[in-house]
Amino acid sequence: MKRNRLDLLLSLAILLAGMGCGLLLEARWNLSARLGYPSTQTDLCTAGQMPTIDADTPWQELPKIAKPDGGKPVFIAGAPEAPLAVQVYLDLECPFSQQWIQTVLPKLLARKDVHLELHDFPLPIHSNAQLAAQAGRCAGGGYSYLDFLSALVSSGVPDEAAIRQAAAATHLDVSRLLTCLPTEESNVRLDFLSAQAAGVRATPTTVINGRGLPGLFPWATYERLLAEAQHGN
Repeated sequence: MKRNRLDLLLSLAILLAGMGCGLLLEARWNLSARLGYPSTQTDLCTAGQMPTIDADTPWQELPKIAKPDGGKPVFIAGAPEAPLAVQVYLDLECPFSQQWIQTVLPKLLARKDVHLELHDFPLPIHSNAQLAAQAGRCAGGGYSYLDFLSALVSSGVPDEAAIRQAAAATHLDVSRLLTCLPTEESNVRLDFLSAQAAGVRATPTTVINGRGLPGLFPWATYERLLAEAQHGN
């Protein structure tokens, strides 16, 4: 009798554990759907469905994305005559944009054959992305921007408190930066609309010589695509 009771309790515990895992998975699935993350490619942030592109997709098969007309990049590096023109579109609240900044950006900056432009693409699904982009523009150009960017994305959620902390950590005048924020709203919005008109739909999106790779990938993928683009393959 005692053994039967123990078996019953054990079966009940297993059943409850299974239900709990199922509910957790369902909750995660629903959250992804609500945020607009496609079920087929999850290493990006987007407000709608995207075509599936994997790490082996050739450069020639990537979608064409024209250089935006009107949007002003927030950061530029490399010689204009470099053989590889790279534009990158970032949402500073998107976790995959944050990872791209931490892992891919330093490697691109180290290359002498790349002319790099970073653009703001704050998605409507992220409540802090617009303000974070404005703060980045207020931080100044060059390495002041890069230092601020690195400090900001390391916070995870780039809300106003994180903006203040990142500004202080990078020795910026916090009061001046906060006063500057409204003045950059239209520039960020124009950058977003111009990129959207050019065909950008997700972050991070890395455009290499006119062809766009939406999503976060290992550095080896970018390295391969850069080589293919340079040789026109």
